[in-house]
Amino acid sequence: MSFLIMDTQKLKSYVKDFKWTRSIKQLHVHHTWKPDHSDYNGSNGIALQTAMRNYHVNTNGWNDIAQHLTLLPDGQWVTGRDFNQDPASILGWNDGAFCIEMLGNFDAGFNKFTGQQANAMFEFCAFFVLQMKLDVNACVKFHRDNPNAGKTCPGTGIERGWFMNTLNEKIKESSNSSCAEEWKIRAVDELAKAGLLNEPLMWKQKINEPMPVWGVLILINELFTRFSEKK
Repeated sequence: MSFLIMDTQKLKSYVKDFKWTRSIKQLHVHHTWKPDHSDYNGSNGIALQTAMRNYHVNTNGWNDIAQHLTLLPDGQWVTGRDFNQDPASILGWNDGAFCIEMLGNFDAGFNKFTGQQANAMFEFCAFFVLQMKLDVNACVKFHRDNPNAGKTCPGTGIERGWFMNTLNEKIKESSNSSCAEEWKIRAVDELAKAGLLNEPLMWKQKINEPMPVWGVLILINELFTRFSEKK
């Protein structure tokens, strides 16, 4: 099985383009515990993912790696189990679940959940909750939320209230950003329909970039010409 490494933006595009054949009901949050931050050297993400898969298959007897994604300390993501397969995540809660493992030991006194890793986690989870239309407070589960888990996962150093408050703020921010982006896309379509903008697909791909001065001048000139002709 081949794994892929990608940043959060590419992962979001990957999820959007993925051909889903199952309904997602929950998002599960874990830490690997082992391996942890000390095992990551910046370039061995796939090797660590492969080792985890080998352990899950050959020692645990599962049919594949447990998780759908592993989040590395530098904010990069490694793909895992087929997204259309239920994970080996939380016993009794796996039906319709999507499983993320954050590489690290986040029990108090060990690795810190912060920086690029935390930023990537909240950005992707906010996107995923909105994309899958999940009730964030009901559907985002820590492994330890299951009363039969017997684990601290994703670590005693990650307080659930703080995590959920931060995630909810990120969801709110993402929702506002998404609405603004939709307005911009509609504007591109209207300008293209009026013949004032060429290559609308190109503009949509750069929707959050500032319009270059030459573009503004061309648009103003076109509008001026049209108004002059009407007179």
